[in-house]
Amino acid sequence: MSLPLWSIDQLAILSDVHIGSAEHREKEFGETIEHLSRHKIPTFLNGDIVENVFAGLGRADNEMLAGQTMNPTEQFKTALAVLKPLIRRKLILGVTEGNHEARTVKRGGLDQADLFAHALEVPYYGIGGMFRIKAGRQLYTIAIQHGSSFAKNPLLELRRMRDLYAEAELYALGHNHHLSADRDLHLGVDKRGVEVPKEKWLVRTGSYTEYPPYCRTKMAAPQPIGSPILSFSSDDHEIYVDTETLRWM
Repeated sequence: MSLPLWSIDQLAILSDVHIGSAEHREKEFGETIEHLSRHKIPTFLNGDIVENVFAGLGRADNEMLAGQTMNPTEQFKTALAVLKPLIRRKLILGVTEGNHEARTVKRGGLDQADLFAHALEVPYYGIGGMFRIKAGRQLYTIAIQHGSSFAKNPLLELRRMRDLYAEAELYALGHNHHLSADRDLHLGVDKRGVEVPKEKWLVRTGSYTEYPPYCRTKMAAPQPIGSPILSFSSDDHEIYVDTETLRWM
């Protein structure tokens, strides 16, 4: 199966927005959408765009429902309305599923992430995988998934992802609400057959929620909110990750 190929030199990744949660940071998310639209930055939706809480989830039903400001239908419509500037400019490249969208898949076969992709008229990539990016003469391979681990060390799951998708140069995961970018060095071989150090980016894609009670319960530290912007050089083969432009405390 051939990988998706995008001819771009920048990519923003939005995840863990949690529209409908009482902790959702509406103002900052609106500022993010305005920035991406104004600068025409291609964007990928990496799961948990909506809170998607409904009766029948099991443990702590009432507590979870009480922490939701609108029902899942209104969340879906609100998300499409907020994303409209990016939709109009055709800046959204694709959608993956987060664990919050997956709730309705498990309970009733309704995939909200797939519905987002359908409404946006963009591809739906399920749990995600590898993608290729062409910037000028350079070709890059990256891997994007929502993630599933809430480990305190944000690099552990990324390193497992690195082992799974060995050919990728950058790995991006959401889910645990960290906004960070680190680099792992390894030894590689260049076009001349010379051994050289090479780096791979390990990126956590942030969130747009206040410090939620369940994080405090797990003794997880509060995190800044926002999103990373990836830049791909069209001349030298270099990737840059900006976690400062779209970052708030």
